Amino acid sequence: MRTRQLLVFLVLTACVYADWEEHTGRWGGDLPNMPIRVNSASQCERRCKTNPKCQTWDYDSCGGSDCWLKSSIPDSYYDNCRSNGLRRNIRDDNTTASPTPTFQPSPVGGLTPNGIKAGIAGGDAYPWLQDHLGWWYDWSATPSKAGRPIAVPMLWGVGQVDDTDRQRLSDFKNIRDTPKYILGYEEPDCKSGSGSAGISVWDAARTWDELVAPFGRQGSLIISPSMCKQADEDWLTPFKNAVKFDWNITAVHINKVDMDGVRKDLDHYWNVYKKPIWVTEFACVNDVNGFVPCTDQNQINRYINDIVDLMEADSRVYAYGYSNGWGLGEVWPLTRWGQLSDSGRTYLNAISKYH
Repeated sequence: MRTRQLLVFLVLTACVYADWEEHTGRWGGDLPNMPIRVNSASQCERRCKTNPKCQTWDYDSCGGSDCWLKSSIPDSYYDNCRSNGLRRNIRDDNTTASPTPTFQPSPVGGLTPNGIKAGIAGGDAYPWLQDHLGWWYDWSATPSKAGRPIAVPMLWGVGQVDDTDRQRLSDFKNIRDTPKYILGYEEPDCKSGSGSAGISVWDAARTWDELVAPFGRQGSLIISPSMCKQADEDWLTPFKNAVKFDWNITAVHINKVDMDGVRKDLDHYWNVYKKPIWVTEFACVNDVNGFVPCTDQNQINRYINDIVDLMEADSRVYAYGYSNGWGLGEVWPLTRWGQLSDSGRTYLNAISKYH
């Protein structure tokens, strides 16, 4: 009996309606001067009803009550923060027509992997940290290690940089299952090299819609490309306008020397894109005049403890990952000479308070 009740519950929670779809958005076709501010999805629906040019409406429940009225009926996609509906299903008395059940794929993972925000970029420190991690990745399409933390595949680039990029693209094309999460491009807004993919908006959008969008339609939660320029980025919005399939979660890279800089980056991505945030790389770096990694261990220890506390407390952040990538000096990396470094032990202690 309990099994039957569970099946009924799963069917009902996966069901959406042709007149009003929960957890579903429609990208494109916006009327001028969108979005507008409303207090609820019902108000967004009413605004569509009173605008003769509106064919569909799209309401963002997570990002500050924004409402988009649209002149067409674009394809739908999964988004945990969106609701949308069709004008033709709104009756004159502001009730909706009898719903016709349709089905959308339910997401295969929650916004926080395993309910644990903490993660790592790079797998070197995995053996020491795994009991306190929810997720990890290594910039490849095929991350694999034994244990509970979720390995998140990435479409790093479009195969134009070098043999590694081409192999990662080939591996991504050969993914046959439906991953819980998929990470988008690695720093496509900077020139290729030194860990950045360097991709034009056009090439990135074309490959995204071809390779990433199908996983999103199957239920994978899609994480946006990450920006090299942090809060000064100018690539992601044109990309958002160019793709046919939007992301669910915004990826953020943070290379800052203090928490004021960290908050500035978080505020930028939240205010502009209004989506849940994954900080997929963070590091102690002075980026005011270039890119200068921190080298003082006491400063690094304070930074690690402060940023973990900040990420755990910030409701906009659903996951964060310590960067173990290129160009971060000899003191910041989590491992040294095959052992957990002082920085690695500090990160382990910081996340152990929460997980």
